[in-house]
Amino acid sequence: MNEGEVAKTWLKEDAPGPASESQFDKPLLVITILLVGFGLLMVYSAGSLVSARKFDGPSSYFLIRQLGFSVVGFFLLWQIAHCQRRTIHNLVIPTYLFSVFLLVLVPIIGVERNNSTRWLFFMGLTFQPLELVKIGVVLLAARCLGRHQEYMHFVGRSFIPVFLLISFPMILLASQPDFGGSLCILSAVVLLMFVGRVPIRYLVYCVMILIPILLSYLFSKTYRLQRVITFFSGDPFSASQDSGYQIVRALMAFGAGGLSGVGIGSSDLKSRLPEAQNDYIMAVVGEEFGFIGVVAVVSAFSFLFYRCYLIIQGQRNPEDRLAAFGLTFMLFWGAALNLAVALNAVPSKGVPMPFVSYGGSSLLCSLICIGLLLNYSRTSVR
Repeated sequence: MNEGEVAKTWLKEDAPGPASESQFDKPLLVITILLVGFGLLMVYSAGSLVSARKFDGPSSYFLIRQLGFSVVGFFLLWQIAHCQRRTIHNLVIPTYLFSVFLLVLVPIIGVERNNSTRWLFFMGLTFQPLELVKIGVVLLAARCLGRHQEYMHFVGRSFIPVFLLISFPMILLASQPDFGGSLCILSAVVLLMFVGRVPIRYLVYCVMILIPILLSYLFSKTYRLQRVITFFSGDPFSASQDSGYQIVRALMAFGAGGLSGVGIGSSDLKSRLPEAQNDYIMAVVGEEFGFIGVVAVVSAFSFLFYRCYLIIQGQRNPEDRLAAFGLTFMLFWGAALNLAVALNAVPSKGVPMPFVSYGGSSLLCSLICIGLLLNYSRTSVR
């Protein structure tokens, strides 16, 4: 088999069968609503103590804000799911340019938190441009690869254009600094190039160039190096008051939950777990709902990704299929990495759980991704 033919069948345009342009994937919409509803419940439970203590306000502070984000997010989802495909295609380049523009504004007028400048502040709300950049990069990379399938063996028409379109956002993300965001975008684009039939040798060259850069960036800060050392030591409890503080309390929360949990709102460790309503919300799920609750959430996400897989497989247009694949990977990356961090399966990195964690930027962009996938599902081969 020649290079680039691994995904040839996957990208065929002449797949048989009629395509429906009226009905979107209702099971995907239902499971999304259930996950967002569960997320609202957990945001209230995990953030009630923090909101009362930190903001000297009602315990429903995080819930009210998350509910507002949910309403706006579902409105965008519904509009995107029902718009014409041509409109989506026409908005690909403007979305990419606008997201990069917001990223350029971050070092100029951005808000600094935890020694990083990643957020823009507007009318009392903060927004993280990274979430929109992910969507813009995926859509534009899918266009570059999907519309030039016959030129995939020409480096100037396949590898270089895609590499250039991610270079500028990655440089901006590195300056914030945001190693996790850069790695997420890089991973998504490399996978898109692989399934988009870019010759493997070009991808190997890309990885060989970027690995030293990523490693030097990873070890350029003491706290990043300490997190890696703590993870590979296999004993985060030895640094329970330092680099292992968060993960130790997360593991204790999972352990305290046992099989069925201590009950909703009864978590004790959430008051001592930083970012309990955000990055470590699955630890609160584990304590309050136990092993059964965690399995239920994983099962819900598994069903969501299964529906996304069916949508990907049903696309006859290479650009749409690649876009659906990239958007699904972004959601999968967030869910898998969030749970892996909470369980100490990977070094600690702040990543929200899609639909469940508190955060307007993550929730809005996750619902936009689902809206796009629902739109693609209207033209799936039945």
